[in-house]
Amino acid sequence: MMQPWKVPHLVKGALTYVPFISAWRSRHNSTGGSDTARYCYAVWLRHLIVLNQHGFDVRGSVVAELGPGDSIGTGLAALLSGACRYIGLDLVAFSAKADLTSIVRELEELYLSEASVPDHHEFPGVRPRLASYDYPGRLIDLPAVSQTAG
Repeated sequence: MMQPWKVPHLVKGALTYVPFISAWRSRHNSTGGSDTARYCYAVWLRHLIVLNQHGFDVRGSVVAELGPGDSIGTGLAALLSGACRYIGLDLVAFSAKADLTSIVRELEELYLSEASVPDHHEFPGVRPRLASYDYPGRLIDLPAVSQTAG
């Protein structure tokens, strides 16, 4: 027996196979937020901090993201923090509309100024919450940022 909460999700998924609906959706839809540098910075640094608690070191790593959304800003934040490669996988090319040049410039400014991680007051829906929102400088390979600046 199918659980009632699954029905809307199944219908929405099935509609993506209708060609004219899929085409309209790719032109008009967005994911709602991942097109700002501060949001991407907040998401990436939270993940970096938590991953580091489990032994992850971003330097030289490959970062993959499922469903990057409105931009690949989180992946760009990963690259600027020291990752050597980023792979973003999405079914819909939302990020094709994003102004990646301005996102990179804003991310560079955030890293170079050692801005604190935007907290739950600025982005209440972003998880995980952290014990400290101080800039995690020891986790970031700043030469990766300074090579792109200028």
